[in-house]
Amino acid sequence: MAIELDKSNIIEKANMILAKPFIGIMHTNRMDMLMDAIQSVKNFDGHILVLNNSKDCEMIPTVRNHDTWGQGLRYIKKTVVNPIVPLTYSQSMNYFRGLCIRNENPYYFVMHEDALPQPGVLEKLQERAKLCTLNKERWGVMFTNEDSLMVINGELVKELMWDTTFPGYFADTDFYYWARQKGYELIETRLPVKHPTSSTINADPQLNFKNNVTYQLYLKYYVEKNGGKRDGETFTIPFNNQLFKFDNYLNG
Repeated sequence: MAIELDKSNIIEKANMILAKPFIGIMHTNRMDMLMDAIQSVKNFDGHILVLNNSKDCEMIPTVRNHDTWGQGLRYIKKTVVNPIVPLTYSQSMNYFRGLCIRNENPYYFVMHEDALPQPGVLEKLQERAKLCTLNKERWGVMFTNEDSLMVINGELVKELMWDTTFPGYFADTDFYYWARQKGYELIETRLPVKHPTSSTINADPQLNFKNNVTYQLYLKYYVEKNGGKRDGETFTIPFNNQLFKFDNYLNG
Protein backbone atom coordinates (compact mmCIF):
# COMPACT_ATOMS: atom_id res chain seq x y z
CA MET A 1 0.00 0.00 0.00
CA ALA A 2 1.48 3.34 -1.00
CA ILE A 3 2.17 5.90 1.70
CA GLU A 4 0.25 9.11 1.16
CA LEU A 5 2.22 12.33 1.49
CA ASP A 6 0.78 15.71 2.30
CA LYS A 7 1.18 17.59 -0.98
CA SER A 8 -0.83 20.67 0.02
CA ASN A 9 1.07 23.88 -0.44
CA ILE A 10 1.66 26.38 2.32
CA ILE A 11 -1.15 28.71 1.26
CA GLU A 12 -3.74 25.96 1.55
CA LYS A 13 -2.39 24.88 4.93
CA ALA A 14 -2.51 28.47 6.14
CA ASN A 15 -6.29 28.14 6.25
CA MET A 16 -6.25 25.32 8.81
CA ILE A 17 -8.34 25.86 11.92
CA LEU A 18 -6.52 25.27 15.20
CA ALA A 19 -9.04 25.69 17.99
CA LYS A 20 -6.40 25.51 20.74
CA PRO A 21 -2.97 27.11 21.07
CA PHE A 22 -0.36 25.35 18.95
CA ILE A 23 3.35 24.64 19.05
CA GLY A 24 5.18 25.64 15.88
CA ILE A 25 8.43 23.81 15.13
CA MET A 26 10.69 24.66 12.18
CA HIS A 27 12.45 21.63 10.75
CA THR A 28 15.75 22.30 8.99
CA ASN A 29 17.99 19.27 8.95
CA ARG A 30 17.93 17.30 12.21
CA MET A 31 15.15 14.76 11.86
CA ASP A 32 16.59 12.82 14.81
CA MET A 33 16.33 15.81 17.11
CA LEU A 34 12.93 16.76 15.70
CA MET A 35 11.53 13.39 16.75
CA ASP A 36 12.98 13.81 20.25
CA ALA A 37 11.51 17.32 20.47
CA ILE A 38 8.04 16.11 19.50
CA GLN A 39 8.30 13.26 21.99
CA SER A 40 9.11 15.78 24.74
CA VAL A 41 5.80 17.66 24.20
CA LYS A 42 3.60 14.68 23.37
CA ASN A 43 1.19 15.47 26.21
CA PHE A 44 0.55 19.02 25.01
CA ASP A 45 -3.17 19.82 25.03
CA GLY A 46 -3.12 21.50 21.65
CA HIS A 47 -1.66 20.94 18.22
CA ILE A 48 1.93 20.32 17.12
CA LEU A 49 2.71 21.95 13.79
CA VAL A 50 5.95 21.07 11.96
CA LEU A 51 7.01 23.51 9.24
CA ASN A 52 9.33 21.59 6.95
CA ASN A 53 12.12 23.93 5.84
CA SER A 54 14.59 21.21 5.01
CA LYS A 55 16.79 21.64 1.96
CA ASP A 56 14.75 21.13 -1.23
CA CYS A 57 11.73 20.70 1.07
CA GLU A 58 12.11 16.94 1.13
CA MET A 59 8.64 15.65 1.84
CA ILE A 60 7.94 14.35 5.33
CA PRO A 61 5.19 11.74 5.53
CA THR A 62 2.29 13.04 7.56
CA VAL A 63 0.41 9.78 8.04
CA ARG A 64 0.52 9.33 11.79
CA ASN A 65 1.51 5.68 11.79
CA HIS A 66 4.29 5.99 9.18
CA ASP A 67 7.58 4.36 10.19
CA THR A 68 9.51 7.62 9.64
CA TRP A 69 8.25 8.82 13.01
CA GLY A 70 9.44 5.74 14.88
CA GLN A 71 7.79 3.85 17.68
CA GLY A 72 6.09 6.15 20.18
CA LEU A 73 5.64 9.09 17.83
CA ARG A 74 3.24 7.55 15.35
CA TYR A 75 0.04 8.52 17.10
CA ILE A 76 0.95 11.93 18.48
CA LYS A 77 -1.37 14.57 17.05
CA LYS A 78 0.72 16.61 14.63
CA THR A 79 0.52 18.31 11.25
CA VAL A 80 3.39 18.69 8.81
CA VAL A 81 3.43 21.62 6.39
CA ASN A 82 5.60 21.01 3.32
CA PRO A 83 6.09 24.42 1.63
CA ILE A 84 7.01 24.66 -2.05
CA VAL A 85 10.39 26.18 -1.14
CA PRO A 86 12.10 26.34 2.28
CA LEU A 87 11.12 29.40 4.31
CA THR A 88 13.61 31.54 6.17
CA TYR A 89 13.36 32.01 9.93
CA SER A 90 11.55 35.34 9.61
CA GLN A 91 9.15 33.99 6.97
CA SER A 92 8.42 30.99 9.18
CA MET A 93 7.71 33.18 12.19
CA ASN A 94 5.32 35.28 10.12
CA TYR A 95 3.60 32.08 9.00
CA PHE A 96 3.02 31.04 12.62
CA ARG A 97 1.93 34.61 13.36
CA GLY A 98 -0.66 34.42 10.59
CA LEU A 99 -2.09 31.17 11.94
CA CYS A 100 -2.42 32.68 15.39
CA ILE A 101 -4.29 35.72 14.09
CA ARG A 102 -6.59 33.75 11.78
CA ASN A 103 -7.47 31.28 14.51
CA GLU A 104 -7.77 33.99 17.17
CA ASN A 105 -5.43 32.11 19.48
CA PRO A 106 -4.64 34.10 22.65
CA TYR A 107 -1.04 32.90 22.41
CA TYR A 108 1.07 30.24 20.72
CA PHE A 109 4.35 28.43 21.25
CA VAL A 110 7.46 28.19 19.09
CA MET A 111 10.09 25.56 19.77
CA HIS A 112 13.43 24.75 18.14
CA GLU A 113 13.65 21.31 16.58
CA ASP A 114 16.66 20.56 18.80
CA ALA A 115 15.03 21.69 22.07
CA LEU A 116 14.08 19.32 24.87
CA PRO A 117 11.80 20.86 27.52
CA GLN A 118 12.16 19.12 30.85
CA PRO A 119 9.06 17.46 32.38
CA GLY A 120 6.43 19.97 33.42
CA VAL A 121 8.06 22.96 31.70
CA LEU A 122 5.48 23.35 28.94
CA GLU A 123 2.62 23.14 31.43
CA LYS A 124 4.21 25.79 33.68
CA LEU A 125 4.83 28.06 30.71
CA GLN A 126 1.24 27.70 29.55
CA GLU A 127 -0.15 28.38 33.02
CA ARG A 128 1.84 31.59 33.24
CA ALA A 129 0.71 32.68 29.78
CA LYS A 130 -2.92 31.96 30.71
CA LEU A 131 -2.64 33.94 33.94
CA CYS A 132 -1.00 36.97 32.33
CA THR A 133 -3.56 36.92 29.53
CA LEU A 134 -6.52 36.70 31.95
CA ASN A 135 -5.04 39.60 33.92
CA LYS A 136 -4.72 41.57 30.67
CA GLU A 137 -1.03 42.16 31.29
CA ARG A 138 0.93 43.66 28.40
CA TRP A 139 3.31 40.77 27.99
CA GLY A 140 4.87 39.99 24.63
CA VAL A 141 7.08 36.91 24.79
CA MET A 142 7.97 34.45 27.55
CA PHE A 143 11.29 32.66 27.16
CA THR A 144 12.69 29.53 28.80
CA ASN A 145 16.29 28.73 27.83
CA GLU A 146 16.36 31.87 25.70
CA ASP A 147 14.04 31.23 22.72
CA SER A 148 14.54 27.47 22.42
CA LEU A 149 10.95 27.25 23.68
CA MET A 150 8.87 30.40 23.97
CA VAL A 151 5.25 31.49 24.08
CA ILE A 152 4.13 34.57 22.14
CA ASN A 153 1.16 36.77 22.93
CA GLY A 154 -1.45 36.92 20.16
CA GLU A 155 -2.05 40.60 20.90
CA LEU A 156 1.59 41.41 20.15
CA VAL A 157 1.60 39.80 16.72
CA LYS A 158 -1.49 41.76 15.74
CA GLU A 159 0.75 44.82 16.01
CA LEU A 160 4.11 43.51 14.85
CA MET A 161 5.64 41.26 12.19
CA TRP A 162 9.12 39.85 11.69
CA ASP A 163 11.25 41.88 9.26
CA THR A 164 11.94 39.48 6.38
CA THR A 165 15.01 41.48 5.34
CA PHE A 166 16.68 39.37 8.01
CA PRO A 167 16.53 35.73 6.87
CA GLY A 168 17.91 34.42 10.15
CA TYR A 169 20.40 36.18 12.39
CA PHE A 170 19.11 39.41 13.96
CA ALA A 171 15.49 38.77 12.93
CA ASP A 172 14.63 37.72 16.47
CA THR A 173 16.61 40.52 18.15
CA ASP A 174 14.97 43.06 15.85
CA PHE A 175 11.48 41.75 16.65
CA TYR A 176 12.09 41.86 20.40
CA TYR A 177 13.44 45.40 20.20
CA TRP A 178 10.33 46.70 18.47
CA ALA A 179 8.10 44.70 20.82
CA ARG A 180 9.66 46.60 23.72
CA GLN A 181 9.22 49.86 21.82
CA LYS A 182 5.50 49.08 21.68
CA GLY A 183 5.41 48.62 25.44
CA TYR A 184 5.33 44.83 25.63
CA GLU A 185 7.24 43.05 28.39
CA LEU A 186 9.68 40.27 27.50
CA ILE A 187 9.77 37.74 30.32
CA GLU A 188 12.67 35.42 31.16
CA THR A 189 11.17 32.44 32.98
CA ARG A 190 14.44 30.46 32.92
CA LEU A 191 12.45 27.22 32.90
CA PRO A 192 14.79 24.32 32.08
CA VAL A 193 15.05 23.34 28.42
CA LYS A 194 18.00 21.42 27.03
CA HIS A 195 19.26 23.05 23.86
CA PRO A 196 22.60 22.31 22.16
CA THR A 197 24.27 25.33 20.56
CA SER A 198 23.89 25.78 16.78
CA SER A 199 23.20 22.10 16.07
CA THR A 200 21.23 22.75 12.87
CA ILE A 201 23.82 25.19 11.49
CA ASN A 202 26.72 22.91 12.34
CA ALA A 203 24.95 20.02 10.63
CA ASP A 204 25.00 21.87 7.28
CA PRO A 205 28.42 23.20 6.14
CA GLN A 206 26.82 25.21 3.34
CA LEU A 207 24.39 26.94 5.71
CA ASN A 208 27.21 27.57 8.18
CA PHE A 209 29.36 29.14 5.46
CA LYS A 210 26.55 31.43 4.26
CA ASN A 211 25.79 32.57 7.80
CA ASN A 212 29.44 33.46 8.36
CA VAL A 213 29.60 35.39 5.08
CA THR A 214 26.39 37.38 5.66
CA TYR A 215 26.67 37.98 9.41
CA GLN A 216 28.40 41.37 9.12
CA LEU A 217 26.02 42.42 6.35
CA TYR A 218 22.94 41.91 8.51
CA LEU A 219 24.65 43.38 11.56
CA LYS A 220 25.25 46.57 9.55
CA TYR A 221 21.59 46.63 8.47
CA TYR A 222 20.49 46.12 12.09
CA VAL A 223 22.62 49.01 13.32
CA GLU A 224 21.46 51.32 10.51
CA LYS A 225 17.83 50.43 11.14
CA ASN A 226 17.80 50.56 14.94
CA GLY A 227 20.50 53.08 15.80
CA GLY A 228 22.91 50.72 17.48
CA LYS A 229 23.83 47.13 18.23
CA ARG A 230 21.80 44.91 20.56
CA ASP A 231 21.07 46.68 23.88
CA GLY A 232 22.45 49.89 22.42
CA GLU A 233 19.61 50.79 20.07
CA THR A 234 18.48 54.43 20.03
CA PHE A 235 15.82 54.81 17.32
CA THR A 236 12.07 54.91 17.97
CA ILE A 237 11.36 54.85 14.24
CA PRO A 238 13.22 52.50 11.86
CA PHE A 239 16.23 54.25 10.34
CA ASN A 240 15.18 57.30 12.36
CA ASN A 241 13.20 58.25 9.28
CA GLN A 242 9.51 59.18 9.11
CA LEU A 243 9.26 57.29 5.81
CA PHE A 244 9.29 54.05 7.83
CA LYS A 245 6.96 55.08 10.65
CA PHE A 246 4.02 53.15 9.26
CA ASP A 247 5.81 50.17 7.69
CA ASN A 248 3.51 47.16 7.56
CA TYR A 249 5.73 44.94 9.65
CA LEU A 250 5.59 47.49 12.50
CA ASN A 251 1.82 47.76 12.42
CA GLY A 252 0.64 44.20 11.90
